[in-house]
Amino acid sequence: MKINNEILYSDAICCVLANVRTKEIVYDVLNSFIPNYEKIDGEYYFSINGPKDGFKNEDEILDYLISNKYENGTLFWNKNEKNPYKIMVGAFFTTDAKLIISLTVKADGTIEDKFLEKLKNLLNSKIGTISYVNPPEFEDGNDFMNKYQ
Repeated sequence: MKINNEILYSDAICCVLANVRTKEIVYDVLNSFIPNYEKIDGEYYFSINGPKDGFKNEDEILDYLISNKYENGTLFWNKNEKNPYKIMVGAFFTTDAKLIISLTVKADGTIEDKFLEKLKNLLNSKIGTISYVNPPEFEDGNDFMNKYQ
């Protein structure tokens, strides 16, 4: 965004399609980009098909989303201390059994490109995009692949 010929940077959302939908992929990304992240706790509900009393922790949520591969759900992790780029990790589990991982970072015009490449390398994927302020639009993993290949 430009105002008076100055570029104002906001958050950049780097999204990459993972080759597999596993809990290990999610934890690899978390430990690579925000080690000692804040764990998800509390009660979470995704659909009428999930447990009626919700999920107790992130392992239960991830196990459910992995074993129910056509279930969709989105999770986010953060880290408030020792996180100079203000990275937030997202995991988008789609209804076509795919997993899209996101890194939201404080953009500066170049750092977001570096994070996108690091994420692609970690996930061994060539399919990804960067959007600003709002996440990229996609209906499911195949739609993401077709739009951002």
